[in-house]
Amino acid sequence: MKISSQSPVRATTAPRAAGRSAPAGKAGPAGQAAAAVPTTSLMGIPTEELTPKVRVAIETLMNEVERLRRDRDEVKHQNSHLEKLADEDSLLPVINRRAFVRELSRAMSFAQRYTQPSSLAFFDVNNMKTINDELGHAAGDAALMHVAEMLLERIERQLNH
Repeated sequence: MKISSQSPVRATTAPRAAGRSAPAGKAGPAGQAAAAVPTTSLMGIPTEELTPKVRVAIETLMNEVERLRRDRDEVKHQNSHLEKLADEDSLLPVINRRAFVRELSRAMSFAQRYTQPSSLAFFDVNNMKTINDELGHAAGDAALMHVAEMLLERIERQLNH
């Protein structure tokens, strides 16, 4: 961000020094007359103190703040991606064991807290060891993928009805 001599400034008012007269009808504390003297400032710094060095320092700080905001947003995006990777099975389009246990614990706590009935379905794919041993792990992976895709398809169909 560039600060120029035409940078917007915020008008502020400061009370006049004690003992100075003010226009009639504007009495201050203890019967003193007080009036507002308009002054201008940028980020709380009076314009008369905005030397070229101060302007450069403010500009440098503002650029650094902007860079830090971009870095923060990038870190948030990376964390979100890493959380997704940590929770998903590397082969199947389902959550992994760690995420399953976490979500099961949450669901159980919710059901207990609000006395809501709940259920759990467990699927055991028969003969996976035989498939892996006789046809290879690629065939076993394909069988698991097929089962997972069928289940997800059925769930999506039910949710859309």
